[in-house]
Amino acid sequence: MLIAGIFSNIYAQKNTKVEVLFFKADLSCCMKKACDQLYTDVENVIKQSYPNGNVVLKEVKLSDPQNKTLVDKYKAINETVVVVVHKKKKNFENDVTSIVANYKKTKNTDNFKKEFCEVINKYL
Repeated sequence: MLIAGIFSNIYAQKNTKVEVLFFKADLSCCMKKACDQLYTDVENVIKQSYPNGNVVLKEVKLSDPQNKTLVDKYKAINETVVVVVHKKKKNFENDVTSIVANYKKTKNTDNFKKEFCEVINKYL
């Protein structure tokens, strides 16, 4: 029974794909550095917390015409962050922009990692 539970959990994780969409605008130099640093911080949390690659970070440029559908769908502005989960035949979406914005203000890495990963972990 225990082995069946372990295999079903592994199977569920293999069939679950999590994408973190980070929307970025074309910004002036100073703002770009801050935005790039925030992106790197999000990227580091993902790499450290999900080293097996089942969670991927994708940069979505707001100005790219190919991204118009995504930008419109999420009403995205600069530094909008959305967790998109593809699980079997269902998709789940969770806007975590407020978590990222709070981190940007407080720089509380532990709290950011905890809140951010809680959102992702509920789908894995």
